[in-house]
Amino acid sequence: MFTRLRALLAVILLVGFYVLVVGTVAGLFVLARLLGDPWGGYAAIAALTVGGAVTVALVRATRVRPGEPKGLTATSDQAPRLWDMVRDLADQVNTRAPDTILIVPEVNAAVSENARLLGLVGGRRTLLVGLPLLQAYTVDQLRAVLAHEMGHYSRSHTRLAAVTYRGRMTMIYIVGHVGPANLVGRLFTGYARLYFLVESAVSRRQEVEADRAAARVAGRTAAAGALADLPALGAAWHFYIDRYVGRGWQSGYAPDAIFGGFRELLAARADELTKLRSVVAEQERSPWDSHPPIADRVANIAAMPESHVDADVRPATTLLPNLAALTGRLEELYFSREGQRLVPWDEYTVHAAEAELAEDADAVLAEFARQTGRESASATELLDAIGTPSYDEFLRGVLPQATEAERHEAHGPLATVIAACAVRSGAASWRHSWSSGPAILVGTDGEKLDAERIAKQLADPQTTAQAQKELLERGILLDLTVEQQPEAAPPERVIGAIANVVVDGKRRDLLIYDTGLLILGPAAVCCNQPVRAI
Repeated sequence: MFTRLRALLAVILLVGFYVLVVGTVAGLFVLARLLGDPWGGYAAIAALTVGGAVTVALVRATRVRPGEPKGLTATSDQAPRLWDMVRDLADQVNTRAPDTILIVPEVNAAVSENARLLGLVGGRRTLLVGLPLLQAYTVDQLRAVLAHEMGHYSRSHTRLAAVTYRGRMTMIYIVGHVGPANLVGRLFTGYARLYFLVESAVSRRQEVEADRAAARVAGRTAAAGALADLPALGAAWHFYIDRYVGRGWQSGYAPDAIFGGFRELLAARADELTKLRSVVAEQERSPWDSHPPIADRVANIAAMPESHVDADVRPATTLLPNLAALTGRLEELYFSREGQRLVPWDEYTVHAAEAELAEDADAVLAEFARQTGRESASATELLDAIGTPSYDEFLRGVLPQATEAERHEAHGPLATVIAACAVRSGAASWRHSWSSGPAILVGTDGEKLDAERIAKQLADPQTTAQAQKELLERGILLDLTVEQQPEAAPPERVIGAIANVVVDGKRRDLLIYDTGLLILGPAAVCCNQPVRAI
C-alpha cells in the first residue's frame, strides 16, 4: 500500500509539472497586460520565449517512445523448460505470465509491459533474460531472478513505466529548451528534481518488494546468492567483452563462438569469481538511484524467513536444450562479423595479440624517430640510444605525464619493441589463455618470455651485457625498422563569428579561424535558436 501511495504521488507530481508549465506561461502573459510598457513588453517576450520553448519540447516529447526490447525470441517449443519455470513462478506470485521471452547478451534480467490508458489496462508483457546469467547461474539462482521479475508484474510495477518515461523525457526537454540558468528554468528544474527524487524512491521500494517475492518463491539462499553474484558477473562480462572479444576485432578475424568463450572464462577463473562473490560490493548511496545498494538488498533478504524449496544446483543452461543453436543465432543478431574470418578462440586471441603488438612496436619506433629527427628508426638504434639524452627525450615523448623517476623505471616501450622482435624472429609466439589474460608470450621452450625483465636489464649498465647475451642465445634479432610517419597538420578551428559585416558594400557573415578569416555569401537572416542543455 505504501508503494502504491508513493506511485500515486509520483503521477500527481507529473501532472503537477504540466500544470506548473501552463500556469507559468499564462501568468507571464497576464503580467504583461498588467505592467504596461516597458516592463509589460519584457514580460510578453519572456512569455513568448518560454511558451515557444515549451511547445517545441512537448512536440519532441510526444515523438519519443521507449525503445522496443531487442533480443532473440525463445518460444515455448525452443525452451519448454524455461517457459514452464516462468509460468510456474507467475502462478505462485498470482500474476499473468509474459507473452514473450527474449534472450539478450547482458548480465541482466528485466520485464516490460505495453500498458494502455495510463497503465489502467495491462498490455503485452516481455521478459528479457541475459544469456550470461544462464551461463553463470544455477537453476536455483535463475529461478530467484525470474521470480523477482514476476514480482514486478504481480505488483503492477510495469504498468506506469511508459507514462513515467514520457514524463521524464518531457521534463528534460522543457528544462533544456527553457534553459536552467534563468528564473523560470530554475523553477522548472527544482520541480523536476523533486519529481525525480520521488520516482527514484518509488523505484527502490519496488525492487525491495520484488526481492521479497523472489525470496518467498525461490528461497532465501538462492535469492541472496543470485543478487550477491551480480557485481562479479557484471565485471567478468565487461572484462571478457573488452579484453577478449573486442581486442582483435580490427584484425580481420572474429571468434567463431563468442558466447561459448564466456563460459570457458567462467570455468577457468572460478577461483577469482569465488573470491569476488564472497564480498558484496558496496555501492555509493544516492537519492537518485533506481535500485537500493546490493548489500542492503542481500541483508533484507537474509532477514526474511527461509522458504522450503527443493535445491536445484544444475547449470541454468539445462533449461535451454538447443543452447548451441540459440547462441549462434544471438551472435548473428548482435555481432556484425561480415567480411571477417571466423576462427577458434585460440587462433583469434593470437591474431589479436600479434596485430596489437606490431602496432604498438611501430608506434614506439616511429616516436623515437620523430624525437631524434630521423627518417626511420630501428630496434638496434633504440637500444644504442639507452643512457643518452636522446633516449630521455624519447621517454618524455611517449610518457608525457610521468615524472623523471617514473620514466627512469619505465621499460614498457622498450619491452614492446623486444617482444615484437622476438615474434618477428620466430623466437617467441603467442599462446591463448583463459586464466591469465587473452594471450601469453612464450619462448621456444614453452615458458613465458618476460620482455619487461630483459628491457630492464638492457637499461641497467651493470646487466646490459647479460641481457644482450640472452637476446643472442634466444635468437632474437633486432631487425625491426619503422619509417617515421609525417605528422598530420592540426585541423583549423573556428574561434569566433560576426554576422552582418559590410564587405565591398554588401552585408556578409564572417567566420574567424585560428589561421585566418572566411567571408561567406549574403548574410543569413538571424533567429534565436533555442539551445539544448545536455
